[in-house]
Amino acid sequence: MKHLRLEDFKRCLARVPTSVDISFAGYSEPWLNPDCTEMIEHAYARSHGIRIFTTLVGMKGRDLNRLKAPRSTVFVVHVLGDGAYMNSRLVGDKYLTLIRQVVYTDIASMRFIVLGDVHPDIAGKIPAEALARARPLSSRGGSVNPKVVEPRQPVGGALICVDVTAVSECSSPKR
Repeated sequence: MKHLRLEDFKRCLARVPTSVDISFAGYSEPWLNPDCTEMIEHAYARSHGIRIFTTLVGMKGRDLNRLKAPRSTVFVVHVLGDGAYMNSRLVGDKYLTLIRQVVYTDIASMRFIVLGDVHPDIAGKIPAEALARARPLSSRGGSVNPKVVEPRQPVGGALICVDVTAVSECSSPKR
């Protein structure tokens, strides 16, 4: 598996204005790159805002401890569900230990979100008031298996995206 090397990240980041937040997210899990925590620390040291979106897969307890210093603008943990929408096989002893550590860590921007129902082994470990529930997946382009995702009714009218720190999603305005 190929990863963005720390040296390459530093070289690229040197060209990015510090007014630009750096997001650690996307179509892969940030901590599958073994240098993720060092990249976050480096971006923070260069005065960038930090945004993290993760399932925690690949993260270690020592990574979490190091993330207490760099204050992130947004830190969203996508909690693993019961298997209806996410792969629940990732929930094991190490993951459960990390979830407990994450819940009690001192990261003010930490938010938790789940698609569907929380995995039964995780249920009760995250305070209910800290957990946001998102609508299940949608298939905008019809690219998700219809057995997994029911087609959504088209949304009419203006669309808005609320602030990501509220851990919400794009939706049509309430009428």
